[in-house]
Amino acid sequence: MASLGILPYLWALSRPEQLLMLPILVLCLLALFFKEQKSAHAQVAMTVGLALLLTLFFYAHPKSMFYAPFALAAVWFATATYHKAIRYGLWLFVVVLCIQNFHYFSALAGCQDAPNIQKMLAFNTLLPGMLFSAPAEFVSAAFNNLMSFPDRLLIHLTFNETFQSGWLPPMVGSFEALPYLNLAIYYSLYAFIIGVHVVSIAVFLLQLVRRQVSASVVLALLLVGADLINAFFYNIQNFYAANQFMPVSIIIAVLLMHSRRAVKLSNTPTLIAYSLLLLLSMASMVTLLTLVTPAITRNSSFAQSSLPGQPLSIPVLGSQLHLDSISKLGVSCGIPAESAENVVVDHMTYFAFLRDKQPIHVLYVSEIGYGGDLSNGRLLPFLKGLNSPGLVTRCEWVPSEFRQAQEKDDMGYCCVNFGKL
Repeated sequence: MASLGILPYLWALSRPEQLLMLPILVLCLLALFFKEQKSAHAQVAMTVGLALLLTLFFYAHPKSMFYAPFALAAVWFATATYHKAIRYGLWLFVVVLCIQNFHYFSALAGCQDAPNIQKMLAFNTLLPGMLFSAPAEFVSAAFNNLMSFPDRLLIHLTFNETFQSGWLPPMVGSFEALPYLNLAIYYSLYAFIIGVHVVSIAVFLLQLVRRQVSASVVLALLLVGADLINAFFYNIQNFYAANQFMPVSIIIAVLLMHSRRAVKLSNTPTLIAYSLLLLLSMASMVTLLTLVTPAITRNSSFAQSSLPGQPLSIPVLGSQLHLDSISKLGVSCGIPAESAENVVVDHMTYFAFLRDKQPIHVLYVSEIGYGGDLSNGRLLPFLKGLNSPGLVTRCEWVPSEFRQAQEKDDMGYCCVNFGKL
């Protein structure tokens, strides 16, 4: 399943969702396989390790709040033989981290002087306040989010002429059977992701009736609940959403397998299903290699700052030529390469200013990205108030109010010294 469609390239994408998935996996392992009696010193060491793991987990993304019940259950199972003070202390620590995360998200959602950010949040997510201000609309929107979730997620995983945000370049061709391959990929992933969630609920209810509920099934059910709540609150699912839901689905499937006997490949229907899935996977990877990979290969060593068909990506081969040009441009503009604070950069120029402190990504302050609330003459005073010496980014991302003062190199990078404005 993990090789279908464009999923192989998603696995290589650096996203906060991956920092969510790794602690989930580790917590599952600790809850199921490391529950034996431990000495006092070992308990203290494991407690420190769990605290660090939980800190990383809740730091990664506000979505971690949805997985708080899972984290509580996993910690409880993992510390079954620990002293009660440690067990309840870790529970309290999870609650504190969750509350802190909630306050962070609430602070972002409460920026009343940033109407553009408010509109973006309202477009992307279903704000909990609606439950009290417009309960009927809230329930209707939440139900629609839940029902629309599979298509919103899976539409990004098939082979399309173009990809959301240009995270992959446009395909370099097609073939007659591609629509049928896309259908097979779509419904295979649909059956897997939706199937494991539904089966988890059914297995839990069955074990509940038999009064033999296992830890692995409880963990699986709590992961299912977290995913449902996530789908409930999000109005859109971006191309990288599969970085969360696909690994979670795999973890849920493994947790369910842990509670039952393994299926033998000698079972004829199972063998046929595995064979068909293997053939589909091979066809999908060949398609990825022939229709998507060539353009990525070309762009990986592109000589200009902007890549054809991938406006948010950067070249990874021959990057030293870019960095040398960026450094030279920074010197010409008087932008310090070390010890400066709040230099405005992009995700290529950042690497030329690694020794500076607290860089600011240009798309978070430019009207081209999330900086619409800083337009109308408010951007420069804001940046000067942070002692930012200047800007070094792609020319296309330079905020409009700085265009007249920008200096440009021959690779498409521009710089602006705020001290001269």
